[in-house]
Amino acid sequence: MSPRLRGWGIAGLCVGLALLGVFATSQVKASKEQSELDHELDLARKAGLPTTPEEFEATLPVAKLEDNAAPVLGILGSKAVPLIKDREELAYRLTFAPDDATKKTVRDELAKQDYYLRLGDACCQKLTYRALRDYSLGAAIPLPDTSQLKNIANLFLLRARLQDAEGHPERALADISRARRLATFATSDCMMIMRVIGEGMEMSSLQTLAELTFKHRDNEQYREAFQRIAETVAVLDVRDDYRFDLVEVLSLIRLCETEQGRRQLGLTAEDSAIPPAGQALSKLQSPLVAKAKIVRGTRMKWEALAEEDGARYAAGLREMWQGMVSFPLAAKVIEPIDNDASEPGLPEILYSRRANVLKWRAAARALAGTVVPQQIKTDDLVSPYDSKPIRYAFDGHQIEISTGGGGQLMIPDVPKSLAKRG
Repeated sequence: MSPRLRGWGIAGLCVGLALLGVFATSQVKASKEQSELDHELDLARKAGLPTTPEEFEATLPVAKLEDNAAPVLGILGSKAVPLIKDREELAYRLTFAPDDATKKTVRDELAKQDYYLRLGDACCQKLTYRALRDYSLGAAIPLPDTSQLKNIANLFLLRARLQDAEGHPERALADISRARRLATFATSDCMMIMRVIGEGMEMSSLQTLAELTFKHRDNEQYREAFQRIAETVAVLDVRDDYRFDLVEVLSLIRLCETEQGRRQLGLTAEDSAIPPAGQALSKLQSPLVAKAKIVRGTRMKWEALAEEDGARYAAGLREMWQGMVSFPLAAKVIEPIDNDASEPGLPEILYSRRANVLKWRAAARALAGTVVPQQIKTDDLVSPYDSKPIRYAFDGHQIEISTGGGGQLMIPDVPKSLAKRG
């Protein structure tokens, strides 16, 4: 072999060895990053946080088919339960200014919804609710039952007000119980949006009963029912709202990577557009490193909820978003949903739930007798917002209860807006 060829051969060998070294180094780095991600996933599992749809589904309670209301509601598929136009206006008029025209309108509207009322009643005969969902869809799981349960509960509550206006308190109480049953089904679910909507259904049921109790302060049936319910309202465990978080965010990242996945999420080409700055930031760390941060941050948040450690929750939130930078489309989708993303400390829902329970405890004291008192005992009802006793006021027409945050609870005899319209 000529010296020239021998030189080229040696040079080629050196280049090959260099490339092999780079490849080996990158492989070692990738292996190390994968090991770190696997370690974080293992820590999440040990903390009780599911990391896959299968792990999540294994945490759900088993429901016998004959006891489960979900297959009954499932007859609707994705079909929406129709809304009654001006439902809130009609509800208030039935309670505070009932007249024959309003009662006829409501009767006619409810007659149109008879199928859904009967379906809701059939659901109420069941013992439990275990939703029929394909959890492998992750962030793309359809949730038609959220609005279905809510709208049927609202039909029951409107009918309860009609029953009251027509002089049937027992029937009114039965319909409020049906609405609360559907609310219990929703709050026993494992998806955050379902639980939050179920909570709203429960609050609407209590508001309806409180207004009927206030209107008929001499009606012992209403008073006893309200006392029993308002004094036993429970605070939902906030960790159950977040149990699906890690599965959801990891699936969201995966779905955002493909056109089919983006379609499943309902994202358009315009929705999926990422500005150049976002694209540049996404290249600053490897996907494996980013996912490890997301898993670690989500676990930190989860553990902080159990400890009620605001600083740790905020740190976990920062860690999670440092990882989400590498997945700009997924971050864009999740940012409006993660309402506590810019707030230090624990999620607002933790405080608002406790505050709501205190408000109803106070309302129970206010409506315990036939006469609403100007003052009630509140020194044992301490607000989670400002650590002060909750505020109570009664002006002769409306009870107002507040906790320094989370909105007011108002129980009127006639709403001011309705009184002005006559």
